Amino acid sequence: MNVVIALLVGNEAELIEAQIAYHLDLGVVGMVIADLNSLDGTAERLAPYATDPRLVIRRFEEDSLISAQGMRMSEVWAWTLDAARSHFAPDWVVRLDADEFLMPQTPDLAQAFAAHDTHIATRIPRHNAVFEAGPPEVFAGSRSYADLAAQVIVKTPLSSDAARAGAQDACPLILTRIQPKVAVRPDAVGNFTTGGHGAVHANGTALKIPTSRSLAIVHYWFTTLGRFQRKSSFLLEFEERYRRFMPEKAGWKWSHWARVAAEGPAAVVAEFARQFPDPETCAQLRRDGIIGPAAQLWSDPNA
Repeated sequence: MNVVIALLVGNEAELIEAQIAYHLDLGVVGMVIADLNSLDGTAERLAPYATDPRLVIRRFEEDSLISAQGMRMSEVWAWTLDAARSHFAPDWVVRLDADEFLMPQTPDLAQAFAAHDTHIATRIPRHNAVFEAGPPEVFAGSRSYADLAAQVIVKTPLSSDAARAGAQDACPLILTRIQPKVAVRPDAVGNFTTGGHGAVHANGTALKIPTSRSLAIVHYWFTTLGRFQRKSSFLLEFEERYRRFMPEKAGWKWSHWARVAAEGPAAVVAEFARQFPDPETCAQLRRDGIIGPAAQLWSDPNA
């Protein structure tokens, strides 16, 4: 069973090395990496991998991502699939961002995908990582299955409706439901859809995709303050320059953080702090079965 990761990375210097190490250790046959004009040192950290036959890396400069006609991301998604097909002849291609780590039910990746033998695509639920001890000063991601299995996550996410509407008393985004990512049979699909949340047939028609029960994704959305400050700054610039090219509802969380960044450094720090519930709250969330180690996704939630 040949599995390839199609990775989009934009300004994730802290996580990119662990992202690569983890998935190669998990047993993927290769990774196709699209660097989306990163400016934070990501490109420099990718450079040593240029001769590794297990990785295909391409940097997309700003003018190849957007034009006067709008966003050109579909061309990037198509390239990741084409590169995966030509370099690795995979059975499956999993679309991830650099802060997302694939977690099968057991360390046997082939066994997890065997559950989808009759499917041409599957949606993989994503779960936000939670740091009960507060934000780490340094965090470089998980590098082994055991590390990822022990990572505390949001097992039972809450609705994001209030947060989407901008309610000030809404629960922090870290605890809310996020859309799944998709894995596809590369010879049966034409391309991914926005955000990697779906796929289309080769003829362009939408796919009805079942949800996996043997795969999950741990999403390192909030880690260090420095990372969030950098990403907020990038998002503010992105919103100011490119929002007009995007559908109104697309990337609403990006817009939220861009507005926070526009309010100033104190607002950014406050928004970041909200994503780390205090110990008492975390203890209650554990008792309620909302958070717990990722390994519990396939076991008794109260184990």
